[in-house]
Amino acid sequence: MNLSDWIAIAVAAIVTPDKPPWWDVAWSTWGLLAVGVAASLIAYFTLKDIKAQTVNATKAAEAAEKSANALISAERAWVMVGIAPHTISRTEGSEETGISFEFHYKNEGRTPAG
Repeated sequence: MNLSDWIAIAVAAIVTPDKPPWWDVAWSTWGLLAVGVAASLIAYFTLKDIKAQTVNATKAAEAAEKSANALISAERAWVMVGIAPHTISRTEGSEETGISFEFHYKNEGRTPAG
């Protein structure tokens, strides 16, 4: 074989490359599809778990708020006021009437009223 024959073979190989078999390209495509589907399923179930955690965290926060409010109410100073009329007075010949009240205060909470 001379040099021109080698050049003809090289040019023919460059110009008309062999077409790879169909399965050579398909396997990589199917592999990428499988990886994509697996990643999508993992993401879906992860987001589903995050949603459940968010619901549970919201319930826990509401329960903690109720507990804190109950503690504040239990420790709060409750000042109870009672009002009782004491005397009613009216001066003869006058249109004015006087009335006096008696106020009773009582601390019913656990802490002193300030």
